[in-house]
Amino acid sequence: MIIGLHHAQITIPKGAEAQGKAFYCELLGLSEIDKPDALKGRGGFWLSVGQQEVHVGTEEGFDRLATKAHLAYQVEDIHYWRDRLETNSVEILEAVPIPGFARFEFRDPFGNRVEMISIRGGGRRPMNIIAGSDKQDSEFIRKKVIEHNMKNLPDEVKTPVEHLNFVLKDEDGTIMGGLTATTFWQHLHVDFLWVDDSLRGQGQGSALLEQMEQAAKEKGCRLITLDTFSFQAPDFYKRNGYEVFGMLEDHPKGFSQYFLQKRLEN
Repeated sequence: MIIGLHHAQITIPKGAEAQGKAFYCELLGLSEIDKPDALKGRGGFWLSVGQQEVHVGTEEGFDRLATKAHLAYQVEDIHYWRDRLETNSVEILEAVPIPGFARFEFRDPFGNRVEMISIRGGGRRPMNIIAGSDKQDSEFIRKKVIEHNMKNLPDEVKTPVEHLNFVLKDEDGTIMGGLTATTFWQHLHVDFLWVDDSLRGQGQGSALLEQMEQAAKEKGCRLITLDTFSFQAPDFYKRNGYEVFGMLEDHPKGFSQYFLQKRLEN
């Protein structure tokens, strides 16, 4: 079973190693690697190209301009290489277009055909961006972000996501206020807090915060975070011990969005 390509070989005239290294190592920026001792007497040199190797051997009596055989080097910024080669007086030869790729050719100082090729889009694979609102697509993206997060967090931080709510009801069971929150990664985020207008100024909002904070401590949360707008309740949260750590001005237009936190002592 063939499992890959170990190396490719090109040839240069005998005694041209210095010129060859100047072109391939200095101009093209490839790294020279040691040849085995048993092969050093044959001349030439070896190069590292990504995970592969290019072996530059020596050979006489061969018209390199007469062959189409060549190596194609994949690059990220093909415009850079075109400019660099032209600046060093290397003639650029336009190549037959290939869908999805940008490419050009040139000859090394010995006549070997060389190609530079890159995936169109700055080294990226060609992709299509499709705008939509498909819930399955959105959930797939969300899960992929979570997978990435889980790979990069220590186990002790990976506390599970839990949704909480604290509901304020009157004697008839009517909901008059409430607080919803989400806990994860040893912290609690306040999602929504609402108190009916008829109960404003009676301490019901503070009571909801106190009960929520106690639950956060019991679940081992280290801090609480939330955001609120200037037309909502930034001063209310400040009075309850929350500190502003960020503010987005003129959002929505004419107002500001505040980001607050409260560190917990367990």
